[in-house]
Amino acid sequence: MDSNRNAIFRTELKRKQSEIWEAHDSQRTAELFHFTSPQAFRGIIENHELWCTDVRYVNDEREGDHGMSIVQSVVRRKSVYKTLRNAVLNSSSLFGLKDNWTSYISCFCSAGEQMHMWQNYANGGTGCALVFDYRALCDDENGGKLYAFFRVLYDEQEQIRQVERTVDHAIQLERSLDISGRQRREAFWTEVVFALMTCAVRFKNPKWSREEEVRLWVAGGPDVTPFEAGGKPRVRVGIQTASLKRVVRGPSAGDNLSIERIERLLNEHNFGNVPVRESGTTVT
Repeated sequence: MDSNRNAIFRTELKRKQSEIWEAHDSQRTAELFHFTSPQAFRGIIENHELWCTDVRYVNDEREGDHGMSIVQSVVRRKSVYKTLRNAVLNSSSLFGLKDNWTSYISCFCSAGEQMHMWQNYANGGTGCALVFDYRALCDDENGGKLYAFFRVLYDEQEQIRQVERTVDHAIQLERSLDISGRQRREAFWTEVVFALMTCAVRFKNPKWSREEEVRLWVAGGPDVTPFEAGGKPRVRVGIQTASLKRVVRGPSAGDNLSIERIERLLNEHNFGNVPVRESGTTVT
């Protein structure tokens, strides 16, 4: 009976998450830019795959901390189950992210070419930007969907509202289902933790807002097989040739990444119909 109740909790909390994120997730741009170094570009094309990096090794060393601070700010003033409240307020990480568990991410920019993106993510502009069709890339039914795509949310007030809606719904659900007893309440609020994580992993500090990130997120776990490259744990996610719309050559790319060489590489690996363009941005 308790397993059935837990399934009800899980289903209803998941439904609510879909509801509260619907407006945000529906705001799709037509294209996603993935800025990358010359070496990484070749690997993506040759292997038809993206590499997602362990969040413990990404550029933002405080990955997840901002999301947890938002959750804490809401839980501190809401009537949530005491055990959860204490666990949240005393936590130094996002429910153990980077301590007890990890995830893997690959980042895309929905704002097109920007100088700082070339500088920071394409080896000073010497690499390339792969321009993907948003829908084709995100809707690909690859490998049983061990991953998710989502637009990062930077607006702090909106972040707070999303967590408030999650917590308020959980409180109302606990009351409407008349959940009582320590074990049942703990089981219920454990499910709420996953709903809160669904929110918090989407949050970043507003200082990063100019990146307009869309994130490919892969959960860690027994079905994920990481490997090491460049001193960092990674996981592979395959891409379909139809999802790549064009390649933009970096503004500081050298002869080793000329348009002719890029076109040859694309032809050799079944991307022959993908056009190559020069960047319209100057990196200083």
